[in-house]
Amino acid sequence: MRRRYFGPALTAAVMCFSLLSGLTAIRTTAAGTATGDVDGDGAFGVTDVVLLQRWLLAVPETRLADWQAADFNADGRLDGFDLCLMKRHLLGQTVPVTEGRLYRQVGLVDPYANVVAYQGLLPEGWTVQMESTWGLIDPYPGQELVQFVSPDGDAVVSIASPLVFEDSSYIGYGADLSNFITRAPYMTASAYIDQYVQTSYTNAALIGDVAITAEQQANIDAFTEVYATEGINTAIAYSRYPITSYGKEGTIARRQYQLGDGCGEFSCAIAAYQYSFTQIMLDRTDTWWMLLPSFTYIAADKEAFDRYYADYEVIVSNGYLTAEFYSAMNYAAAKIYETVTEQRTEQRIQELIGSYSTSGTTASSSDMETQDRVFQAWDDYIKDEDTYSLGDGSTLRVPSFVDTVAQSGDSVYIGTPGGVPLGYDILTAN
Repeated sequence: MRRRYFGPALTAAVMCFSLLSGLTAIRTTAAGTATGDVDGDGAFGVTDVVLLQRWLLAVPETRLADWQAADFNADGRLDGFDLCLMKRHLLGQTVPVTEGRLYRQVGLVDPYANVVAYQGLLPEGWTVQMESTWGLIDPYPGQELVQFVSPDGDAVVSIASPLVFEDSSYIGYGADLSNFITRAPYMTASAYIDQYVQTSYTNAALIGDVAITAEQQANIDAFTEVYATEGINTAIAYSRYPITSYGKEGTIARRQYQLGDGCGEFSCAIAAYQYSFTQIMLDRTDTWWMLLPSFTYIAADKEAFDRYYADYEVIVSNGYLTAEFYSAMNYAAAKIYETVTEQRTEQRIQELIGSYSTSGTTASSSDMETQDRVFQAWDDYIKDEDTYSLGDGSTLRVPSFVDTVAQSGDSVYIGTPGGVPLGYDILTAN
């Protein structure tokens, strides 16, 4: 696998991807009920899940302050079933939006292509930066890595643009300079996350998975259908050998981990298509797979995780990579394929992409459709949302439990009616 996929988070480079429905601290209820608060601190959270998991594994010196708080199936004992129910209870909670939050619209420019590559909302007090990388050995020669950092530096949201790989039954893995393709073994979304976390973190503890809804799966299936149809049709058109079979698969995984003292949510979606053919009496199989735009939310500790979760939801709901970025990337890819292998260096590629803005090339309808298809696969990642129309014609997506959304210029307020700043116009959900 290639060294770089996603952007940095906190003090180390980490992969970026995610969107789950939340972790929040809730107060214990009546005595004798399963609240999940096994450590006895008065709140149910990630630490309780980790503690119960350690207790079930008989880790020395592990003690439960209240074992009955974890008896979710009410059978008078603790076992793996209670742990599963505890994880489900934890991952099913939602966190209230930060009251009185202000956001402003931002557009980040790729310095090489000289186009706005990312647009989204920036929470008040947060900072954002984008790293533009050109020179990847990949059918997608460029990647944007967008990183949002909270005011105190305790939380990081990161977004990365797609990457594409080929898994071939007769060619090895790694960079292939003869055709500018990165070869890597195909993985489902959950396998991809597992591989990264296990190789990037020491003693990372999996807290659990969020169930993928039928609508979410339908979104990735719809994207994969288009991706596979276009890819297989291209393979048929240009193959010298008859294609004997083909198939497709779209997967989504959303996983959460305890990362030492910190907490992290990782999510990715992968669309793949596979076709087989006969070449000189030998059966061959090729699999092309795309890692879609991906997200991560990482916090220094549980308290920071809860505090900034609402900002995270708004960021990932309203940020997107532009059709102009896809257009520039397609332009650079076409030029690269026309260039001899010896010229395929990062400097040469930056020269090629730098000529995009002076070439007169603009985003094509195909680039617009690519943008729409890619992000359609993520449309239902934030549950129970309302959509608002902003003054510039764009839309804003926020959790439905938000009381009030108001706008003044490029600044947006999200909170309670009484906190609307002077001069802001209150918006009505579509």
